[in-house]
Amino acid sequence: MAATKECREKIEKLQNNTATSCKISDIINQIQKGGRREYVTIPLSTIDKQVLNVLRREKIEINAKEITLSTDRISHSIRPFKVTNEKALTKEDFIKLPFVIDECSIFFDHDHKNFWYIYEKNGKTLKYVFGNYKIKGKETFTLITAGVIDERNLLQTEIEKIK
Repeated sequence: MAATKECREKIEKLQNNTATSCKISDIINQIQKGGRREYVTIPLSTIDKQVLNVLRREKIEINAKEITLSTDRISHSIRPFKVTNEKALTKEDFIKLPFVIDECSIFFDHDHKNFWYIYEKNGKTLKYVFGNYKIKGKETFTLITAGVIDERNLLQTEIEKIK
């Protein structure tokens, strides 16, 4: 019995998410070992339709249709300062991101013109911030930072829930 188109698409997405998770794990392992990091940018997901609508509404131009992650931004998100203050995400939080990104609530930060992808896990509020960011001279829609936040941050007046 042949798999339906929808089933094949789900299998392909699962395979892509698994490959992306493995790449994220490798990047974090390199960072944690303190060795020389190879600069890598990896595709994470397509940009959500609601995000594209806000980008058009706010007249924010982007050159990509996908969200990316890069070695330096992951490193920034798990730096010792954040770990010490219990604001850093765990390795598992990053590895699971390809599988949970579609489940995230999305907020638009009017002040910084970026998007907060919010995921609740074990009573903690995880925030992944995405937006236009210049990497090696090229602007892309990528992870800017990530961390654990107080849920009350989502009530700020400059934050608009879009999904």
